[in-house]
Amino acid sequence: MGSAPPRTVVDAGANVGHFSILVNCCIETRYGNAETTQFYLIEPNTSARKMLEKNMIDAGMSRRSRVLAGALGKKSGLVKLFVNRRSFLTSRVVDNSDDKSKYSQVPLLDLNEIVKGPIDILKVDIEGSEYDFLTDNPEILCRTNLFLLELHQTDPSKREQMLNVVKDAGLKSVAPPLPLHGQELFIFQR
Repeated sequence: MGSAPPRTVVDAGANVGHFSILVNCCIETRYGNAETTQFYLIEPNTSARKMLEKNMIDAGMSRRSRVLAGALGKKSGLVKLFVNRRSFLTSRVVDNSDDKSKYSQVPLLDLNEIVKGPIDILKVDIEGSEYDFLTDNPEILCRTNLFLLELHQTDPSKREQMLNVVKDAGLKSVAPPLPLHGQELFIFQR
């Protein structure tokens, strides 16, 4: 991080806000306060979003947080979101051919319309929609300084295409991918 606190943090797949609360604590520790940092928290799961909103209030971040109902992927349209009945904190985008699942239709959000300027920190954990988001929105990465990406079990050719999009945007890997319960966590920096 630079000499000034990050101004814009985007938490895509915010769930109940753990990542954003941790980032806020890190900013407060490093810079003394995080009052100038704006958080955009994107969460398609209605139940998780209710807890997310409460957690932002409890953490004293609600004034600086914009909680958005929807998902990232392609720039527009709808996706089907499956929410596990046993644990509402577990959700995933389902393929259109998966007609047996209980799902809800969730609008896709255009991050270009939500955040106009530079993005200091972008975390993307969007449960399988990473390929659509990265290939449809490469310009977002061109104005991102720190990018955290969780890739779910991904076809190797799609994985390679996504990593090329990140590389073409001028972001460089800061460490080898971290394996995490069948997923991989990537960290890139400008």
